[in-house]
Amino acid sequence: MVKGTAIVTGGAGSLGAAIAIGLRDDGWRVRVIDRADVVQRFTPPEGITADVLDVTDVAACRDYFGALQELSVLVNCAGIARLGLVRDIGEQDWRDVLDLNLTAPLMLTQLATQLLVDSGHGSIVNITSIAGHRASFGRVAYGASKAGLLQLTRQIALEYAPLGVRCNSVSPGPVNSELVRRSLSEDDYAEYLEDIPENRMAEPFEVASAVVFLASESSTYITGQDIAVDGGYLAGGAGIKKAQRLR
Repeated sequence: MVKGTAIVTGGAGSLGAAIAIGLRDDGWRVRVIDRADVVQRFTPPEGITADVLDVTDVAACRDYFGALQELSVLVNCAGIARLGLVRDIGEQDWRDVLDLNLTAPLMLTQLATQLLVDSGHGSIVNITSIAGHRASFGRVAYGASKAGLLQLTRQIALEYAPLGVRCNSVSPGPVNSELVRRSLSEDDYAEYLEDIPENRMAEPFEVASAVVFLASESSTYITGQDIAVDGGYLAGGAGIKKAQRLR
């Protein structure tokens, strides 16, 4: 029995696709949306539909969501990272990151509101990041966007709870995904591993499992919360590298 329709933005990327597959396997009818160039390289798994949509295009998103008949789950997974320090981040890079990582989830939530309310069990899951909890050099735009998304998640949860719609977030640590592989040098990769107690990056399906839980009836009294899927990264802080050396 199909539970309802779930939409995953950025769903043609490695993390988004893993989330889509996890939702499909849990009984949802899944539609992924992504940019045209990404969708062209994507072969939708069985039971998953792929649609071309730029989630920063307000008019196109309004038309897309206006044509939907039903929606129970919205997963805001689309995101980009542009590296740059506070002193030298370019204005366009800043705007691009904030537009996709923070403004788009707000706009899509607004457009999906009535559909989620009508479903009777609407759930929004925002993909945030440990970068929204903890600063790291060179990620001023990305970190700010993800910190904003954490707060937006709580704000949506507060305002939508009386309407029967929940909103939570998942904060991945470094994930073995296209986005991370593009943004990390070999030295950065090795340094990240030193900071992670489990000494490895997450696989996309491990992040997807948390999203599926938050979308499901197993989490019906959970809203405004964030789950860090980070191998213990946020729990560690100072002393992690020393602990690794003592093994």
